[in-house]
Amino acid sequence: MDSFSVTTKHYNRYKGFVSGDILFANGSYLSFKEVKDTEFVGKFKYSYHYMNSDKTIIFRYDNSYHYPELKSFPHHKHITDDILTAFSLN
Repeated sequence: MDSFSVTTKHYNRYKGFVSGDILFANGSYLSFKEVKDTEFVGKFKYSYHYMNSDKTIIFRYDNSYHYPELKSFPHHKHITDDILTAFSLN
């Protein structure tokens, strides 16, 4: 790991936000965002983007409310143009 950054924000006693970037020695990096609510089991909202050194996405996990046909809706994984079932990353 070459470098990283993390940002946090507390909305109230129960809900908060964390985001960050991790730069790896090979030039690839991971960018992530999570909204947590302690009254809700798991992550309320999340996205994880892993990219190569020219910022081309290698894969992305998120729980945006699209692709309702997936068994794991709203959780899914993007690999290039493919959308795959991906169960919650708790």
